[in-house]
Amino acid sequence: MQPFDAIQSPINGTCLIEAGAGTGKTHTITTLVLRLILEEALLPEQILVVTFTTAATAELRDRVRRRLQDARHILQGRSSGDAVLGALLDQGGPREIALARIEDALANFDRMPVFTIHGFCHRVLNEMAFETGNGFDAELVTDAWSIIQGLADDFWRRTWFEASPELMDVAFKTIKNPEDLVHLYSRYAMPDLKILPDSPNSIPVSNAVFRERCAETRQQWGQYRDTVLPMLATPNLKANIYGNLDRPVSRDDLRSKRDEKIDLWRHQMDRWSLSSTSGLPLPDALTYLSQTKLDASAKKGTQAPQHPFFVGCDGLLVEAQRLETAIQQWVIAWQVRFFNVIDEELARFKQDNQVLFFDDLLVLVRNALRQDHSGQLSGMLRSRYRAVLIDEFQDTDPVQYEIFKTLFTTGEHRMFLIGDPKQSIYSFRGADIVTYLKAAQSAGTRYTLTQNWRSTPDMVHAVNVLFGQCKYPFVWPDIAFRPATAALAGSSVPSIPDGLSPLTIWFLDTPAKEKGRAKVTKKTASKHIGVAVAHEVARLVGMSTPEKGDVAFRDMAVLVRTNRQAQEIKRCLAAASIPAVVYNAGSVFHRPEALDLLRVLDAVADPAAETAVRTALTTPFFGQKGDALDFNIHTPRWWENLLDRFFHYRALWIENGFIRMFRHLMVNEQIAVRLLKRPDGERYVTNVLHLAELMHQASVERGLGM
Repeated sequence: MQPFDAIQSPINGTCLIEAGAGTGKTHTITTLVLRLILEEALLPEQILVVTFTTAATAELRDRVRRRLQDARHILQGRSSGDAVLGALLDQGGPREIALARIEDALANFDRMPVFTIHGFCHRVLNEMAFETGNGFDAELVTDAWSIIQGLADDFWRRTWFEASPELMDVAFKTIKNPEDLVHLYSRYAMPDLKILPDSPNSIPVSNAVFRERCAETRQQWGQYRDTVLPMLATPNLKANIYGNLDRPVSRDDLRSKRDEKIDLWRHQMDRWSLSSTSGLPLPDALTYLSQTKLDASAKKGTQAPQHPFFVGCDGLLVEAQRLETAIQQWVIAWQVRFFNVIDEELARFKQDNQVLFFDDLLVLVRNALRQDHSGQLSGMLRSRYRAVLIDEFQDTDPVQYEIFKTLFTTGEHRMFLIGDPKQSIYSFRGADIVTYLKAAQSAGTRYTLTQNWRSTPDMVHAVNVLFGQCKYPFVWPDIAFRPATAALAGSSVPSIPDGLSPLTIWFLDTPAKEKGRAKVTKKTASKHIGVAVAHEVARLVGMSTPEKGDVAFRDMAVLVRTNRQAQEIKRCLAAASIPAVVYNAGSVFHRPEALDLLRVLDAVADPAAETAVRTALTTPFFGQKGDALDFNIHTPRWWENLLDRFFHYRALWIENGFIRMFRHLMVNEQIAVRLLKRPDGERYVTNVLHLAELMHQASVERGLGM
């Protein structure tokens, strides 16, 4: 694959440009737009630019406009530090013509179509309603998943209202709540995805025999309990399965390992035999009391204990396995039935309410192009857009790619597919690696961007060495690692303190107190990693000097995979007196501050519920510890005065609205002062104020009372 030359590389046909992180992808896009205007004399409205997010469309539009303005400045005789732009204009023919084309492009720049894929399809459906067969009055619903969640809740209630305990015990191992169903549907809800079996049959699940066997075994346990347990103390059974007969449990517990296990199984069976339910799973003791397990655990040349009760346990376990297998098959059919029901109900909902979801936009355009036998729709779009640039192409899916392939692979159009294939292996945002590879193979020319403008030369070299060790570092042979070269040089390279490497791989050593164990648990390892990170951050700041290069806490970031890991790292940093803030993409309503605020508002809404007031006092808003709520250490009127204040806030809320009450509460109780003393005080207060703003907005827009 040849490097892409922004000035010399041909720009005809379908062109794939692989662009790794930091290799100037956006800069390349703006250069391509400029070349299309200068070399092909295209107008801005003839160049379609598609990217993935709304924020990215705004940034791309701004970057293209600025690049055109820079080009105009050069053509007007002003200096510029953009060497690529200068060279491009030097070879672009007469400067008068180039300047006229750029002036025209800037004058009509507002017509340039920069869309998300959904925005593009929405525009096609609205402006070409007759050609696509789409109605004019369909409303676009942005929050489809709240509707799907409601349908899933109904389906869940209809299923489990009268379900048997055995059915629920097994099924809930796979699907625990309606939210799990919605998550499953989100993975299924892709156009053209086929679910097997197509028409799931209703699988009968009978638990009658299982319950009879349970009743029999419970009765037999009461009859044979004191007979069968002593039989397990035979030396004929293997010690590694049933426990050693001679080794004591500990210094303080002189029972043998075998006695310990027998006592455990006795307690399990006693509890199970007295239970009023016959649900699954059965206690582990039944397995060790089964004749099959005993026979398999007998030492060579010996015979295991024999008893009708052991045989009865075998029968119960076999019936339990049969029932569990039947329920698992039922769950599969039930999930497929859920998909079919939701599809039908969603289709009915959309038709009755004249609404569309985002993904419907893509499918409707794709289907309209498939049915465009006259070529009227495709002809209109091809004449409107002479070139298309698709940013973040690794995030495409089969429907998106079919739309662009149908429209713009005619040989007369220019289509640029720009993305990083390494990202598609993770299926970010529904990306489909097979679609990407298919598109890459069908591209007329393939290029790559090789210069990294974001990282230091040493870091670029380190990454090259790391990923260059393996023939297929990204598993797929068609996705190769291509070494990059560093574009930064000289004074533009950030300084690194002496003695530091650009990339270091840490190995967690086993702590001294864990040395005797086979392996360190994940929980223990996570704790030691957090402490090690905190120590390293402190060390880097401590060793920095103006001569070697200053390093401050604000210059560092710790990347983790989950929010829980982020909180653990933050706790370790706080323990080392290192200020830190957690950034994540989660909702502010999922933060602990939201739960604390809810508890305070519960108390304000109903101060007569003294338990709610006490709960509010223990939140960080008031910071009271449990012993501080002891009435004996306060003056007689303390509690009454406190309740009076909460009743006052309640009256303010009713008479003047939420935000007036909230401000009085924050000021009178000095909540912000108290919260800012916390290690994460600034972030906590920011989140609380954000929550209050959202609540005020909701109360005003929707007319909500307390």
